[in-house]
Amino acid sequence: MPKKKIDYTAVLSYDANRDLYYFKRRGKKYYGRDPEALYARKLALESGDEEPGTPSFKTVADAWQAEKWKTIRAKTQECYEKPLERAIDEYGDTQIDEITAADVSRLILRMKEQKYAAQTIKDQKTVLNQIFNYAIAHDPPYMRYNPCSAVTLPRGLPRTKRKAIAETVEDKVIGAVNDTDFGLFPYLLLFTGMRRGEALGLKWGDIDAENNEIYVSGQYQFIKGKGTVSDTKTEAGVRSIPLVEPLKKKLIRPESAEDDDYIFTAPNGKPYSESTFKRHWLKYCREIGCAEDFPETRKRKNGEKYTVHHWKPTITPHQFRHSYATIIFESGTDVRAAQLWLGHEDIATTERVYQELREEKKKKERKTFDEYMKRYDAKLSDPVSDP
Repeated sequence: MPKKKIDYTAVLSYDANRDLYYFKRRGKKYYGRDPEALYARKLALESGDEEPGTPSFKTVADAWQAEKWKTIRAKTQECYEKPLERAIDEYGDTQIDEITAADVSRLILRMKEQKYAAQTIKDQKTVLNQIFNYAIAHDPPYMRYNPCSAVTLPRGLPRTKRKAIAETVEDKVIGAVNDTDFGLFPYLLLFTGMRRGEALGLKWGDIDAENNEIYVSGQYQFIKGKGTVSDTKTEAGVRSIPLVEPLKKKLIRPESAEDDDYIFTAPNGKPYSESTFKRHWLKYCREIGCAEDFPETRKRKNGEKYTVHHWKPTITPHQFRHSYATIIFESGTDVRAAQLWLGHEDIATTERVYQELREEKKKKERKTFDEYMKRYDAKLSDPVSDP
C-alpha cells in the first residue's frame, strides 16, 4: 500500500499578508515559503534536533550586529536601532533565504502608509541591505541574492524640510545675544552655520581672531544622553569658517581661558549632557518668544482638575544652518565657497540649497510684483472718463 502523501499546507498556518506559511512553537512563529521544508523544521524542533538548513533572519541579524556594529559611527547606530528592531519583529524566525523582494517591498509600503518620514524608510532599507549582504558574504553563503536590490523606495515619501528661521526671529536672536545666558550659542550658529555638535565642540583655541577664521575639526555628540567628542560628520566637516565682524565683537575670550577650554559649557563648567542642553535651549526659546505651550488637563484623585504645561521650542539649532546659507547666498558668494564654509561633502547638496533659495527669492519677487500691479487693476476698475 503506497504511503499516504502529507498535505503540508493543511498542517501549517498561512499568513496571507506575507504570503508565507508558519507554525507556532513556545510562543514563537516560524515562517517559510516551502511548506515541506517548514514542516521538516517543525518536526526537527519538536524532536529536539538541531534546526536544519538556513538560519533565521534574527540569527543572522544578531551575528551581523555583533560583528559589524562596532564599525558603524555611534550616532548612526542610534539611527539604526529602531530599523533593526523593526526588521527582527518582521522577519525574526523566517529562514533568511525565504525572504523575497516582495516581502521587503511590503514592509516599505506599509511604512509609507503609516506616514514614516523618508529618512526613516531609507534607514530601514539600509539596515536590511547590510544584513542580507552579510548573509551572502558568509562562508558558506546563507542566501544567493539580496532582495533589497530589487526594491526601490516609493515616490512621495513625506520629507521633513527644514527652513531658515524667519527674519523676525533673526532680529530676536541678535537682540538677545547679551540679554540671555544662552544667547551667544544661537548667535554663533546664525553667523557660522555650524552644526549643533560642531558648535558645542568648539574650543577657544579654534578661534583665530588675528586671521578672522574659525577652525572646525571635531564635534560634540550626544550618545544615549551623554556627551562625547568625535570626528566631524564628514571629511568636508574639517574646515575653516570666516569669523565675521558681528560675531567677532561678541565672541570675547575670557582672560583665564585656555586653548583647550570649551566655549560653551553647562553652568557647572562641565560639557553639556543632552538633557541639560535641551533644558537650556527651551529656556532660551521661551525667553525670546519662540516656544509653544501645549497645555494638558489632568485630574487629581479627589477629582480636582489641574493643568500641566508642555512647552516645545518652535525653532531648532539646525535651522540656523539654513539661515547662514541664506546669508551666504544673498551676499552673492560663489556656491563653491558656500560648500566649503557649510562643510557639505558633495557640492550637489549646496547647489540644491542654492536652487531652493533662488526659487524662494523668485516667489518673493513675484509677490512684490503682483502687489505693485494691483494699482493698474484699480485703474481698470475705475477708468478716468474722457473730457
